[in-house]
Amino acid sequence: MTNKEAIANFKKILFGEDKVTEKFEEVSLSDDSKIQVEPTIEVGAVVSVVDSEGVVTPLPDETYELSDKRKIIVKDGKIESIDDVQEEAEEMGETVTQEEVNQMIQAIESMFKSELESVKSDFSAYKKEVKENNAKVNKALFETLEVFGKEPNETPPKKKGGVQTKRKNAFH
Repeated sequence: MTNKEAIANFKKILFGEDKVTEKFEEVSLSDDSKIQVEPTIEVGAVVSVVDSEGVVTPLPDETYELSDKRKIIVKDGKIESIDDVQEEAEEMGETVTQEEVNQMIQAIESMFKSELESVKSDFSAYKKEVKENNAKVNKALFETLEVFGKEPNETPPKKKGGVQTKRKNAFH
């Protein structure tokens, strides 16, 4: 039995619980280390770190960058504030208006339509060329078949007494 199973079993006996539910969220920092936030990332949530031996300690006071680029400021083991990436982008003037997005979409659609027309034109030319080549091949094939159709495929055997026979000679 593992430690986790033993603890779950103990809680089941002590509290009569069938399932042990964890009430924290494990979050990755930008350096790929893991922290625990109880109950979820919000101002006032308890933030802790679990060391390799499983000992839980409050996260030291500092500013931490999460893997999703948000920053949390921790004071006294709790989240004091959350800096959202979107808010920072807006402050830097990196937002794009709906009109700019629409203009980009129109430009892309225009480029796509132009390219599509070019492909259609190339395809039509190719299709015409294939039809012409097919007509030439069919004509040559028909002419060849006519020539072969006019030639006998074998010389007819000689008739003797009204009955056709063909002799096979082993020496010829």
